[in-house]
Amino acid sequence: MYKKLNEIVKTYNKIIILSHISPDGDAFGSSWGLKEILSDKFPKKDIQVDLDDKKSDMTNFFPHSSTLKKAHYDGALIIVLDSAIKNRIASYSIHHAKEVVKIDHHLSTEAYGDLNFVNKKASSTCEIVVQIANELEWEISKVAAKWLYTGLVTDTGRFMHPSTTQTTFEIAGQLISKGIDTRQMYTSLSAKPLNQVKMNGYVQSKQKQINNLSYFIMPKRTYKKFGVPFEQSSGLVFTLMFSSDTKYGFYAIWDEKNKWYKGSIRSKGVPINEIAERYDGGGHKLACGVKLKNKAEIKSLIKELSEL
Repeated sequence: MYKKLNEIVKTYNKIIILSHISPDGDAFGSSWGLKEILSDKFPKKDIQVDLDDKKSDMTNFFPHSSTLKKAHYDGALIIVLDSAIKNRIASYSIHHAKEVVKIDHHLSTEAYGDLNFVNKKASSTCEIVVQIANELEWEISKVAAKWLYTGLVTDTGRFMHPSTTQTTFEIAGQLISKGIDTRQMYTSLSAKPLNQVKMNGYVQSKQKQINNLSYFIMPKRTYKKFGVPFEQSSGLVFTLMFSSDTKYGFYAIWDEKNKWYKGSIRSKGVPINEIAERYDGGGHKLACGVKLKNKAEIKSLIKELSEL
């Protein structure tokens, strides 16, 4: 399969790298890491990254991607990273592509690619990209290593998630050996603007507890009072997980654009992905996203999680 990927990449002069909507660190890291690797290996090819990153705070760490018109997709090879299912891909211009390669590590999966690299045991898509590069003897530069290591760190929760394996640490060591500044990266990831710090404190002070579940439903438009964009306001479930009394966390915020509640669930041990799938969501065993139509669905999910 690795050789087939190499042959496919050689065939195309135009390659576009995509990922899922609301990209996280793994989506950014694997996309920009692969872009650097391919650009170094095939310098004459037109290789573009097209991510849904216009309002993401992760652009503080990564470059801004291209804004491509549909015509640019005609006859291109599309490589989709970190998107388990087709309808989660940020750009629907994928339909204009000539061929699609999928690279992913999620439990829920859909074989939408003409060639599919899926490793459910991998800690992250960044980990898979490094494995592919190693197999094909594609050089990983210092810049590529920086992007891939950042994605690896964020998707493993700084190597605390159970998806972290010996292989994960071996790959992390390989990337560090390229000379990247891990201290600066960790400092940048931890730093938050004061208004966001205040909102995090607000969420923690207002959280509710039922049995081992800590949860908080952000009142509509409250995040605007803090001056924090929706994208940064929708990922605060981690603030609910610090208490020793908490085994599960649930956070939700009203998405005015799509007219649903965007929710996140976390667990310290018991798998929750099957519960998330019942609420139009999914992800990892211990970290999932959900889409909730109304408060009745929120109450139902809270009940399920509190009874675990």
